[in-house]
Amino acid sequence: MTVMSQPTLPMIILGRNILKLRRAAGLSQAQLAKRCRVSEAKISNMENGKHRISLFDIAGLCRVLNASPELTRQLERMSGEAEGPGWWEPYTTYMLRDFSMCLELEAICARLDIYESELITGLLQTREYAAAVNAVVPSFDAEQIAEAGDLQAKRQEVFWSRDPMPEVRIVLHESAVSRSICGAEGDSEQRQHLLDVASRANVDMRVLPSNGAHPSMKGSYMILGSGVPEIADTVYTETVTGARYEATQDAVTQARRFFEATLAHAVPVKEYSHEAQLLAQST
Repeated sequence: MTVMSQPTLPMIILGRNILKLRRAAGLSQAQLAKRCRVSEAKISNMENGKHRISLFDIAGLCRVLNASPELTRQLERMSGEAEGPGWWEPYTTYMLRDFSMCLELEAICARLDIYESELITGLLQTREYAAAVNAVVPSFDAEQIAEAGDLQAKRQEVFWSRDPMPEVRIVLHESAVSRSICGAEGDSEQRQHLLDVASRANVDMRVLPSNGAHPSMKGSYMILGSGVPEIADTVYTETVTGARYEATQDAVTQARRFFEATLAHAVPVKEYSHEAQLLAQST
């Protein structure tokens, strides 16, 4: 039995559909296992997204659970998606631990809210900016810096080419925008890129002034609204030791409350950029 240490989203969604079908049929895991002639542990792992479900498994489960032909075809498509590797697989050596789930959520989210306190968030970084940030990671050599940059570029390509695009709201702390990272020319290119992305119809990008207290002073976070009924909205945070995901209703509600309050304190990035240019011209 192939049990996966970290379920992918297609596996989770597929498993939850099997769970719903089993409950609708009024069967226990043990009863379903007996009818399908498999172990109860296999059924449990399937429903939890920890076991790859083959087309053969789908056919047997759907027959026993009286799934409609249309639903059976949908589950077969999900099974195919779950079998394929994620686009990020070549980069896993250089990724923050547990980051792959964030990339999967980015691929399906209907709404994405980001607060970033220290640096330009990854989805907005130019190649030069990303290289400068990765260059100060103690464990990275030149090859790893280049590979991390490739990952970031591919991540941006995948996300910003989505159709339809999700609703995106980003708040960058002023210190992240004003900090010089890659020299005058590189910094200018990065700020222009922010303005270019902010011009997209689906993007609301703002800058949080550095003066005064604000609701998100405890650090950066991302809220991913899945857009998929089977997957809960998720709050994502990261540290130097790994990533953390919280999908409880209380955690998501609290994070959204903090984000909305922080958003209200921030100014549109175009307005901030105009004010910064006027200040530079007057000095």
